[in-house]
Amino acid sequence: MPVSEKIASADILMVRNGVGSLLIVDENEKLIGIITDGDIIKVRNSTDIPHKTVDHVMTRNPITISSKTNLKTILSIMIKHNIEHLPVVDEGKIKGIVSQTRIFRIIHKHL
Repeated sequence: MPVSEKIASADILMVRNGVGSLLIVDENEKLIGIITDGDIIKVRNSTDIPHKTVDHVMTRNPITISSKTNLKTILSIMIKHNIEHLPVVDEGKIKGIVSQTRIFRIIHKHL
């Protein structure tokens, strides 16, 4: 999602796709931020929300992991930094995102 996108549009996109975060990229598709459902909840009742863009609430330069990062390290990062979503970036290219929900589903499947 581009940094110029409206917060309301990000909110709709997350709801429609059943996701809790979106990665924010620049014109070269380089990761510059992340916006989460928690970020949106904090400003949802603001009177000027229709005019604000995601850059007003996104986390800039988010912590990232590589596709080779092991689960123990991922969990340690999430706990230490109190975050629920970690972008996966390899050699500057976005590969995806890991969420606590996805981790819980995988663990539950193997119990």
